[in-house]
Amino acid sequence: MNEKFMWPENLLPLRKPLQNLKYAWRVGSAIVVPAVAMLSKIWMTKFNTTNVHNYNVFLDTISRHYANRHALITISNHNSCLDDPYLYSALFPWKWIFNSDIHRWSSAAEDICFTRNWHTLFFTLGKTFPVVRGKGIYQSGMDFAVELLKGKQLLHVFPQGKVIEDEQSSDPRATNSSVNEMTLSSSDSNKTYDFKWGLARLILDTIGFDELNNDSLEVLPFYHIGMNKVLPNVKPYIPKFGNRVTICFRDSPIVFNRNFIVNELCGGSLLSVKQRRVAISRYLEMEMRKLKLETMKRHYK
Repeated sequence: MNEKFMWPENLLPLRKPLQNLKYAWRVGSAIVVPAVAMLSKIWMTKFNTTNVHNYNVFLDTISRHYANRHALITISNHNSCLDDPYLYSALFPWKWIFNSDIHRWSSAAEDICFTRNWHTLFFTLGKTFPVVRGKGIYQSGMDFAVELLKGKQLLHVFPQGKVIEDEQSSDPRATNSSVNEMTLSSSDSNKTYDFKWGLARLILDTIGFDELNNDSLEVLPFYHIGMNKVLPNVKPYIPKFGNRVTICFRDSPIVFNRNFIVNELCGGSLLSVKQRRVAISRYLEMEMRKLKLETMKRHYK
């Protein structure tokens, strides 16, 4: 943990950031975001193959968010350092690529992406904000994320908090296993993801759980396989071509509000803040396990 890290307040104001972002930042972001997205989309769709299941769910969810602003989080496993921006760029239609306003916000580790001034400038213009790993769920990066969601923005989160090359999602045929016979109890799909509690904090704070608000937030999970082939997690970290990536979305977004959390996740009890975070995290982990199984069946069929 970097105790000396200073939040880039001049680029990303912590208080009401959407109203206080400077005009120069908005212009720079309108250039950087489409440029990176265009190159990423070309690499993912022309030099590699990307197959998407339930793609219409993603398109409908983003379209509704853009037409009628509401807080929206997408979550996924984190398989490669280029998951963001490559995945979102592959998923976005060309008509969205050049509209920086519709693109997601995301977080990145400060000790990797925010170590130099020009790195900080580039990533912030790319709608990325820093988080300090090991500093917990109450830090400037998490506060900034809550402000974004309260401002009805789209945020992508990697709930595991780091790149994890999941060996259990490797080709089961290598061990003479049948993909079609796999179930959630199979060793290849029965994995505890141990999502960080930051995601649960974002959900609870955005809907104003403790303020008895009736606000809601949507979470759309997806799982992907193959990004560690597009960018192997070993040096020299050079993107590859000729690989296949499979992405599976849940069949609908999950709508989180106070009633859903209390009645569906907490058994009708308010429970403690810690217990609510655990309940939310475990529920989303199970949803991710289901998606992982579906993705494996489609990727290795």
